[in-house]
Amino acid sequence: MSDDEYPVLVGRREGVHLIVWCDECGREHFHGVCSGDPACLAQRTFGRRVCTCPKGSGDGHRVAHCTGGRYWERGYVIKEEDDDDH
Repeated sequence: MSDDEYPVLVGRREGVHLIVWCDECGREHFHGVCSGDPACLAQRTFGRRVCTCPKGSGDGHRVAHCTGGRYWERGYVIKEEDDDDH
């Protein structure tokens, strides 16, 4: 399946996480942003530093953190917010 077959949630980067608002459960969900680049400060410090991977590195399909609702079976796609989204 391609990314366009899933709901898309916009994520904001905070530290080593992409945070999305779940309109199903009314809570924020935290997903890792790091692309696994060994040069990233977050990788070298085991997540204790801000991720320096390029914008969009954490984009893609994710499993829902809440149970039930429309995201539970198939998950969703996260797209990191653009600077223009603020």
